[in-house]
Amino acid sequence: MRVDTERLIGENRDVWARFVPHPYMVKVVGDPGSLRPWVLEDYHFVRGAIRFMLALASRAPEGHLDFLLESTHRLATMEVPIFLEVSRDLGVDLGREPSMATVSYVSFLNHLATSMDFVYGAVALFAEEWAYYQAWKWLSGKSQHPVLVRLSSHWSSREFCEYVERLREMVEGMQGDQKTAAGVFRETCRFELLFWDSLNGPDTH
Repeated sequence: MRVDTERLIGENRDVWARFVPHPYMVKVVGDPGSLRPWVLEDYHFVRGAIRFMLALASRAPEGHLDFLLESTHRLATMEVPIFLEVSRDLGVDLGREPSMATVSYVSFLNHLATSMDFVYGAVALFAEEWAYYQAWKWLSGKSQHPVLVRLSSHWSSREFCEYVERLREMVEGMQGDQKTAAGVFRETCRFELLFWDSLNGPDTH
């Protein structure tokens, strides 16, 4: 059976209702300086995601290998430099350790890439990138602060949307157990929500 991504999204509307707009996103609009913990955590997440995607690519069916390698290259050459630039603008020390929420999220993704069938790692990749597109689409235009404009111009762009849709097509073109895919998608959504929740706590950086 082919994986139905619309069904996966629809089954998790309770999570999306808590996620977009997340209270942390609302706070960032009013106080762009509060973005600092996100810069640190997402920098570490993206570096972890590069490893996740390389592990996933090593198990990719031939027809998906090039796309995953291109996507990983995009993270390394486009997104990592964005964090280096923004960290300088906001005075964020990227050498600090990430939170357990970030570490746990990346560990979960790496487990999928190395221990489950390829399709389920692809489901998680689609879920987390779709979530980021939704988050930054909501944030886009909410503030004229140059850092927020810089970030939203990337993650809410037409190019990023097209990338997310290619991920969707990759997932929907593969055979997989819908129940297993639903479990992976749900767990990815929960990790995504936990990631944003952790940014809004009293012990954020």
